[in-house]
Amino acid sequence: MKTASALLTIVTMTMSSFTVKYSETSEKMAQDVVSAFQHNSPQEFVTLFPTLQEFHQLMDETSALYGDFLPEAKKEFASEYENELLPEVREAFQHILIEGKKKGIDWSAIEYIRTEVGKISSAKSASVTVFFQANGKEHSLRIENAMTIHEQWKVSQYLDLK
Repeated sequence: MKTASALLTIVTMTMSSFTVKYSETSEKMAQDVVSAFQHNSPQEFVTLFPTLQEFHQLMDETSALYGDFLPEAKKEFASEYENELLPEVREAFQHILIEGKKKGIDWSAIEYIRTEVGKISSAKSASVTVFFQANGKEHSLRIENAMTIHEQWKVSQYLDLK
């Protein structure tokens, strides 16, 4: 079977189409991301990542890709979700906290400024950049492969602080 990253890519690339209020839901996600960093809370950040149930529902929606192997694929993905994906999300959050502290960012005092969404792919994913202020200086946190699931933006474990 494929790794969690490969399964995540397949699931993301095959999501059904729907209309999303991109600016509203991406801004809500961005404000929730800022809140997680203000509270120094990896768990708060993890709640912004797609749940296992959401991934399983997407797998059900694209069951033709898995054929008779859907139950096995869901079971394997569940294991990889718990053992690989969620730890990667927590580690990415912690890495950004540390990187920010090195840049002099007092995370508890950051203020949300705005959100920019990159080109949205056919898989309903994009890079989302969250701009925030710390100590009078503007910073940005880029979330690569942020995705929409059921008309809501979700974070990924691919973060970059500028």
